[in-house]
Amino acid sequence: MTSRSGRVVPFAALAVATLLVVVLAYQNRGLRERISEWRRRATFPHVGMVVPAFGATTLAGDSVTIGETNLGGHQVLFVFNTTCGFCLETLPGWKTVFTELDAPAVLENAVYGISLDPEAETRRYVLDHGLAFPVLCIPDPRLAKLYRAEGVPLTVVLDHNGEMVHVRMGALRERGSIDSVIAAVRQAVLPGRRAVQ
Repeated sequence: MTSRSGRVVPFAALAVATLLVVVLAYQNRGLRERISEWRRRATFPHVGMVVPAFGATTLAGDSVTIGETNLGGHQVLFVFNTTCGFCLETLPGWKTVFTELDAPAVLENAVYGISLDPEAETRRYVLDHGLAFPVLCIPDPRLAKLYRAEGVPLTVVLDHNGEMVHVRMGALRERGSIDSVIAAVRQAVLPGRRAVQ
């Protein structure tokens, strides 16, 4: 009897150890996924991120506040630089968004292009490409870091508190992508509810 239980104990210990290894591997995988998500959220703009408001002047000379609107209003930001090929490919999509949102029915919403380049280069770019929406140069390069707007093109929809309710990194070409930006602006974003990314 003793020799039989002496053989069972090592197998039971081995089974428990195997089970522990499986459980730890599963937990490790979950932790790696969470760390990866935290890194992504610390590096890239994302829905739910709140950005600081800042004052700026458009190329036309109008004073604006980015990141703050009247209650219920939204701001659509097109972040670009003048040498980015993907930004150039995105211009038709941005123009479509602006055209569809530039109507009396959506007065509480505003569309702005934000250039990461100096004013002279930005003015040439705006003229060369016939941009009708207001464009401004980011007044302080640190703001680009706070908005996590170092990778362009970037399309962001902010609510009245400066919270990102829609983010699109990369070119905006397909009609579905364009419609998702317009839908994020037009739908009522209730407290605790986010626009789908």
